[in-house]
Amino acid sequence: MDIYSPLNGPLLQGKGKEMAFRKGGELEELLKISVGFRQAKIILVAVHLGVFDLLHAGGRTAAEIAQSFELDPRAAEIFLDSLAGLKTLRKEKSRYFNSPMAGRFLVSSEPEYKGDMFKHTLHTWEAWSNLEQVLKSGVPEDVSEKKFLDGDEELNRSFILCMYQRGWERAEAVWKSVSLKGVKKMLDLGGGPGTYSLVAASQETSLHCVVFDLPPAVNIARGKIEEHGLQERISTIPGNFHVDDIGSDYDLILVSNILHSQSEEQIAGLLLKCYEATAPGGRIVIHDFDISEERTEPLESAIFAVHMLVATGGGRVYAPQELCNQVVKAGYSRVGKILTRDKTRVIEGWRG
Repeated sequence: MDIYSPLNGPLLQGKGKEMAFRKGGELEELLKISVGFRQAKIILVAVHLGVFDLLHAGGRTAAEIAQSFELDPRAAEIFLDSLAGLKTLRKEKSRYFNSPMAGRFLVSSEPEYKGDMFKHTLHTWEAWSNLEQVLKSGVPEDVSEKKFLDGDEELNRSFILCMYQRGWERAEAVWKSVSLKGVKKMLDLGGGPGTYSLVAASQETSLHCVVFDLPPAVNIARGKIEEHGLQERISTIPGNFHVDDIGSDYDLILVSNILHSQSEEQIAGLLLKCYEATAPGGRIVIHDFDISEERTEPLESAIFAVHMLVATGGGRVYAPQELCNQVVKAGYSRVGKILTRDKTRVIEGWRG
């Protein structure tokens, strides 16, 4: 029996089979990585179309689903079969149903819905397709921030809701690692939907939070604040933190998952602005992806740095010491590093 490579036909014959088996595991791992985009695209498009919402009411045939979304019937059946193979759908005879996993996370009416994470990933697909071009030019042609400022409503909403859907557990991990004792006034800079402020305010009843972000994010934050009944204790300021006034006399300024989208020069200017807005004795809390000083581990962070390369004008994931140096440069002292329970990194600096 010959040993076959999915790419190149017969690898080895006869006496070379044993060597092929030994090497096959490594080759298969590489091939698995190389075709990972296929599975991703199938699920992302299904969420975008609304397949899982449609099937929430019950099973349907491929023809019925094709008609609902104006799809080619043959193409729809092939597509739906692949979703069943990925265990997001269940196929019984000629009808398709949501799997328990899809019904839990991918149906928009369900409490644990996380579909906006997938919609956001689909929005970034084009940026990743331009990776080779970005490697040559150093910057993408059209960055996410520009789309925000230009008012791409669908992109804005899915991105901000993605932050809300992903952020609650991370926010809880941060506030378990960072003390809010004695903090009366907190700025949630670039706070998006206000998740970290919602968690903080629910824990400390004497705390007042200010969520500062671009208008599309603030609009959604206001809705979430109302949902939680915290309008009296969480306020909002719409603006661009690079050019607009962010307020003053804050006991704590939270900068969560913002700096990875900024260049080193932008970070320097932003942290200086934060220092000037921090009350004497107050502090800055920077929360971001953790990465080794060599910026190679964990893998998720190293790959997310590439995401910042293709999606922003100058961002990447910064090593802890790089951020500590920036915090000191801005004027803060007593700088410390904390690894949170969800393996993200917090850096604190105090204003004397």
